[in-house]
Amino acid sequence: MATTSLLPHPGWMCFGEELLPGATNTYTVTGLNSAGDWTFVLSAGALPDGVTLDKTGPNTAEISGSPSAPGVYTYTILAYRAAMPSQTVSVTDTLSVFGMPDTSIPNATDCENYSQPLVTVGGLDPVTFALTNGELPTGLTIEPDGTIDGVPTSIGTFNFTVSFTAANGITCGQALQMNV
Repeated sequence: MATTSLLPHPGWMCFGEELLPGATNTYTVTGLNSAGDWTFVLSAGALPDGVTLDKTGPNTAEISGSPSAPGVYTYTILAYRAAMPSQTVSVTDTLSVFGMPDTSIPNATDCENYSQPLVTVGGLDPVTFALTNGELPTGLTIEPDGTIDGVPTSIGTFNFTVSFTAANGITCGQALQMNV
């Protein structure tokens, strides 16, 4: 009996990165009677927009592309062969695209309390945040839980980058802008 093996599945990636062709996202039909020309289809679930499933050999297919949105995507790939003996095998897998679904930050008002949580999807909780580039307005800080908090005392447009790290150690970053 043929089995489908994963070599290995893509697992986690940061939003904004490209899922490049390679061993981490290649699906191969292996086992007894696995030779021949197999057809691969997405039979359930969904890949992120911007990611495709493409046949790359007689018994291999891979997913590649740039996801258009962060999130957790569960999908099933079905491989079938009409040649005798006909066979069908499938594998269900998950691709987690770790990122911020909304990168717009509400404006702050000079000398008024401000508190705005940053939200991520696709990562294992708890997620911790840090300012890694640029500056927040004077009087504001970013808390480890991702809340931008404080009383801004400077006016202007502020560009900065935050990094966020999921509980499984995956770290991604996002450039942001806010106005006071």
